[in-house]
Amino acid sequence: PPYLLFLYFLGYEGNRCPKTAQFGAQFLLLFVVSTVLTGIVTKGTYSSSLADVDWLHGGAEALLTTSNLFLGFGLAGALSSGKMEPAGAGMEGTRPQRFAALALAVTVFGSAFAGPQLGVEAHSPFLFGAGALPADLLAASPLPLHVEPANALSIPTWAIHFSSVFEYLFAMGMVWQMAALSGNERWKGLTWGM
Repeated sequence: PPYLLFLYFLGYEGNRCPKTAQFGAQFLLLFVVSTVLTGIVTKGTYSSSLADVDWLHGGAEALLTTSNLFLGFGLAGALSSGKMEPAGAGMEGTRPQRFAALALAVTVFGSAFAGPQLGVEAHSPFLFGAGALPADLLAASPLPLHVEPANALSIPTWAIHFSSVFEYLFAMGMVWQMAALSGNERWKGLTWGM
């Protein structure tokens, strides 16, 4: 219920929240659904937890980053223009972005079910290893480095984890600033709720 109240606040016409930010907050629900679905797949297919299956973990986390970016860019647009969303504004202007975000969600959901049938293993890296450090680089290092465990997160998954924390912190700061722009101090309370 608390998150639904958060969505209600953003959607309440009198608060004039930017529609892109509203969509970002709503899209977070797809991230939640994706973690449940991918968690079921990892447990049922690989007898593991989602945290140990990098390719599914990274895909689900990509939805969190997408949500944060929509929220952040929507708020930043209002703050940089110095104007609140006009009353009665629709989401028509965000259609291409919403379509792309939903296509990403469908891709994550589809890969969760198709991946195991295509031979993707539990410890296959997210994005097929794009951005991964070569194993021989670690072996050639003069530092006494240990070999990563099989369930180690890939660099792209770590990057998503790291960035999503900061994206959300920036969004919280912008929500606080929305109080001054709108003249509605309730936005500050929303920041504490975040």
